[in-house]
Amino acid sequence: MKQSFLVLRPDLSPEQVEEALEDLGLEWDGTLEGDGQRIAHEEIWVAPDETQVVAVVACPLVNKVYLAIRGEDVEALATELHARIPTYSRAECLALASSASVHDDRVRALYRIAVTFHEFDAEAFEIFRAFSVDAPDALLREAAVDAMVYRCWPEFAPLLERIIQADPAETVRERAAAILPHVLAAGTQE
Repeated sequence: MKQSFLVLRPDLSPEQVEEALEDLGLEWDGTLEGDGQRIAHEEIWVAPDETQVVAVVACPLVNKVYLAIRGEDVEALATELHARIPTYSRAECLALASSASVHDDRVRALYRIAVTFHEFDAEAFEIFRAFSVDAPDALLREAAVDAMVYRCWPEFAPLLERIIQADPAETVRERAAAILPHVLAAGTQE
């Protein structure tokens, strides 16, 4: 099943999202309650012919609200949604990560990329690599490793192995060691 993801801008109201989904002919189909800590809250919207589903996801793990779009012709629906409501484009996610100079901005940028780039992307991977290996701050390197688990691209495996062997901070090495099995498992499922 095809998927696409759009990270919503923080100043967007739930009513604006609801109005855009209704304008595109989607109908509310139910709510999956989250726990506010690890399990995301989701509002499910479905096309009348049930060929497309949009989940409005409030994910406490990444502290982002995003749209998970699944079904047929998801790129066209994602383009329509992006035109109607303020979301971050893929290019903007990369640019914001590249230009971020403050720790919190870098972490937010990492998680926007983790949500937005479902499929492997070389530019996004390079940002993960730079933040997880080249950053002088161990907290940022650890945040980059944590963000990798959100996508579990198989391409992360050699990078995580390198971090496990060479990172100067024990906490970063431990996080990489904890995440590597998930990345390897995801790689065998594809």
